[in-house]
This record gives sequence, C-alpha cells and structure tokens, in this order.
Amino acid sequence: MSVRVNDLLKLPSLREATVLSGKNQLDTSVASLSFLEVSDMSLFSEKLHKTNEYHAGEILIGSFCAIRHDVVKQCETIRHLHELGEVGLILYYVGIIVPKVAEEVIQLADSLGFILIQMPKNDPTLRYNEVIYEVMKLLVNKNKMASFATDLLEKVSLLPEQNRSVEMTLKILSDFLKVNIALTTYTNEIISTINWPRSTKLPLTKLLYQSQEKVALGETTYFITSQKLPQKDGQTLKLYFIREEEQLTSFEMNQAVEVVQMALNLWGKNYDEVSEYALVQAIINDESDKMYQLAKKLMIDISSVETMWLLPIWQQGQEIHAIQQDLKDFLRYYYQTTIVQQTENYLIVLLGNYLHKQPEATISKEYLQATDYQDYLGEIILCPKVRNTTEVRVSYQTANQVAPFLKRVYPQRKVLSIAEIRTVQQMMTCLQAGEEAIQQRLAVIQPLLKESEQLMTLGTFLLDASSDFNECGERLFVHKNTVKYRISKINEALGYDMTNAAEAYEVYLAMILYRLVTNE
Repeated sequence: MSVRVNDLLKLPSLREATVLSGKNQLDTSVASLSFLEVSDMSLFSEKLHKTNEYHAGEILIGSFCAIRHDVVKQCETIRHLHELGEVGLILYYVGIIVPKVAEEVIQLADSLGFILIQMPKNDPTLRYNEVIYEVMKLLVNKNKMASFATDLLEKVSLLPEQNRSVEMTLKILSDFLKVNIALTTYTNEIISTINWPRSTKLPLTKLLYQSQEKVALGETTYFITSQKLPQKDGQTLKLYFIREEEQLTSFEMNQAVEVVQMALNLWGKNYDEVSEYALVQAIINDESDKMYQLAKKLMIDISSVETMWLLPIWQQGQEIHAIQQDLKDFLRYYYQTTIVQQTENYLIVLLGNYLHKQPEATISKEYLQATDYQDYLGEIILCPKVRNTTEVRVSYQTANQVAPFLKRVYPQRKVLSIAEIRTVQQMMTCLQAGEEAIQQRLAVIQPLLKESEQLMTLGTFLLDASSDFNECGERLFVHKNTVKYRISKINEALGYDMTNAAEAYEVYLAMILYRLVTNE
C-alpha cells in the first residue's frame, strides 16, 4: 500500500496542521516531497519551467513569501501547480509571512481538488526540516515493498488527455524508482530514453550495448536490468533500467514491466509508426527521442520549424482530409517545410524555411480568403517565431485550455495570435481568483459600465478591430470619424488614451475580462 496524504497528516510534525481544501482528495497517493522555492509563477514559467514535465504524486512545502500580499498571484500559483500535477501544498508561517489564506485561494484550490494544508498559524518555531525528515522517512520505508503499478497508471490516466502517453508514463516511473529508463526495438533502436536525475549526462545509448549487467564508468558503477515486451502485433520491444550503485529488485522489475506494458496497451497504439502524424504526436507529448528519430527517418529538419498554425475543427469526416490537402497545397508555395496533421480538435500546421519576402502575418488571411472550406474552420491561431518544439507544445496546450472561451472574447475575429491567447488565459486566471480580483481589474472601465454604446465601441475597437478606426467603423456600421469622436469621449471618461499602447493595455485586459464575465 503506497503512502497517502492521510498518512502524512498522522505524522507528529503534521498533526496540528489544518486541511483548508481538497478534503475529499486525502486518499491521494504521495510519491515525493519538494520545496516551493519560487512562488511567483510568472518568474517560474519564464525562467524555470521549460519542459513538459508532470510532477505526479508530489507534495510541496512553502510559504508564499514572494507573493504574500498578492491574492491573484497566489491563485495563479495554485492553478499552475495543479497543472504540473502537484498533489498539494503544505503552507508555512501563515499569520507571520502570509497574513491569512484568502478565501479565493481556498475556493480555487477546492474546485481543482488541490490539497492545501496550513501549518499552525502565528508559530515562528516551525521548521521545514521536521516535515521533510518525517515525510521522506515514511516514503522510503513504506514504498520499498509497496505495489505501485496501479497507482502509477492511475496517475497517468488522470492527466489531461494530451499528456497521457507512453513517454509520460516512463517519466513518472523513472521518478518513482529513481532509475534511468530506455525503451527500444528488439534490435536496440531507441524509441525513448528517460534520464534520472533529468539533468544527468549519462550516455544511456552506449550502456545499452554492453553485454554485462554491471558496468563501471569512472568511479561509478551502473547496474543494467532488461526485459522483453512482446506486443500484440508480433513485434518485441525491450525495456532497460539503469540504476547507479544498486540493482533493481525483481519485485520492482515486475511492477515496472506491468506499468509499461499497460501503458503501451492503452496509449501506445502505433507507437513505432513512422509518419508525420506520429511526429506531431511525439512533439506535443514531449517524446523527444522518438521525435528526433522520426524526423530523421522522414527526412524532416525539425529545427527549421518557425511557425505554427492551429485550426479548430468544427466538423469531422472526409472534409478534414480535404482541408489537410488544401492547406498543404496552399502552403507549399510559401514554405519548404510543411506539416499538416489532425490532433484532437485541431489541425496543427508546422511550417519552416519561408520562401518569400512578403510578411508572413498576411498568409493566414490570404488562406481564409482563398479556401473553399471556411464553413468547416474556426479561427486560425497563429504562433510565429517559435524557437523550439517546447514552445510548439506549450502553445498547443495553452490554446487547448483557452479554446472554449475564445468566441466570448473575440466573436468576430478569424485570425488570432498566440499572444492574444495568452492574454485571455491571464484573464481566466483572474476570473477564477474571485470577486475582489475581478472588481479590481474592471475598475478601470467602471465609468462606462452603464454606457452601452461607449462600451460596445471600446470593445469593438480594442478586441475586434485591433485598434483600427476604419475596421471599427465597418464593424459598427458608422463612419471612422464617428469612431474617433467616441474614442475621444471614452479617453476623457477613463483618463486613458486608447491610441497609446501602454495606457490602452490595462483597459484592453479589463475588456477581455468583461466579455468573459458577461458574454457580451
């Protein structure tokens, strides 16, 4: 039996703690403990969180020190940690560093099933090491002989659909067993490798070709354990475990093989397929080894991809294949690298090696004007200048999260940038932070809330017409000078100049939030 949150609460160091949220999730299993050093998620996302990791079964300890007076950022942190797969947060020094845990934070955590545990308030004698020592001791002792296969598979099955994959299963298994893993074909052609720790430079591929079960590299000895995995199609895969200074036990091996075999059955359909579809799946599932191998076999320079389009699909069926071909035929004139594949509810288009001098931003609009399939397409989400496949993956996941709300915010737009998608995501976080955060953000447009004509003009100008007077006039069926007059009156009422980007930005955010709240 693995360690549950309930087990942690029985430890002497946690007996006086209070569960603020996630009370129905206390039976969740815990695999590891970590320290929340960076609580400001804007810094964390920009500087630290670069890979598509998922910290399943991990519980954190921290104090919200850097954001102690910012409830909105505290909510952003809770949401971000939940998206990373964290089980919960043990919060220290409430009443000393954080004055109190805001109700908005508790409500958000509860709605997400995120466990928030508050250590005794106003107690400066609390020490992190007491909880760290007791929790780690319990995890080490109880997990030694615990059956873990079911728990690990459950963790993967609870991930967002785009994260459920063989690769993610291997990562979670690697973290749990503290072991390097390699999945290969029967002839030792690499399918996937996972290093532990992730930062290690251990040459796994070289170790696989060793005939010994015990290999010395410098002063370190590595134990290599392998197992054949027969597949339903008659092929056989090989699974390798490489651990430093200690061999995998037969119990651990049997459990691990069960986990990987089940993952292959559930999420490994056509896992060894060589196609553009498999390549796109490898990119969005963060299967880096598989991605590079497929790109090599398909003779595609994956590093040349600089632009991505995402096209939500309104209908399924034969039209999708026709749209795929239509896109390829259109885009081949402009790009040397053109990949168009369907994934979930999107057509994902990856483009590289631009062949022309005209601005790339105009091409998506040209396609919408030229295609015969407008009725089958939603908006085009344009992601320019992507620097690597990590940005492709993160942009895809962001679009997936925000997609259901786009028509509320941009009901008339046919081409949207990923920057606009991220801005909507930011306001969705504000929306979930509670009434106080919403009112603070909407305060800037308060003078207009009873002026329907001015409010409609402002929303159309900023959100629908991209601050273009001519386009705004066309959308409102008035002359552009009428729009200019209305905007000047709005500037007077708000005290902000809508033609000044810095001043208009705060109003722009408020209008996004207003449309999310009112659906107007």
